[in-house]
Amino acid sequence: MLSATFVNLAIIAVTCVVSFAGFSNPRLIDRLILWPPAITRGREYWRLASCGLIHADGQHLLFNMITLYFFGGLIERFYAARSTRLDRARVLCGKPPVPVMGAVRALAYRDAPLTRNAA
Repeated sequence: MLSATFVNLAIIAVTCVVSFAGFSNPRLIDRLILWPPAITRGREYWRLASCGLIHADGQHLLFNMITLYFFGGLIERFYAARSTRLDRARVLCGKPPVPVMGAVRALAYRDAPLTRNAA
């Protein structure tokens, strides 16, 4: 199994390469940016994930990558043991890795716990 550090560094590397390429190529940004009409009409569903790879400028990229470097591995290890396939799909689409089904149960049934019991 890949270590959290390797995966975290790989995400940072890919994000930096794509963002730096986008800084000098507006057409690339236009192809990757989250634009709802392209998703609904053009069925370009990959935009849901690709929009997380582009940044407005170098300062934005630097701040996000520093934050990801220091917290990414920790968050990855925390959610790796308790995530579902739906949770992992949400992460790939740039959504927060929350226990989705637990949240749905909590909304549907007021007394439902947000976490599963280990016992």
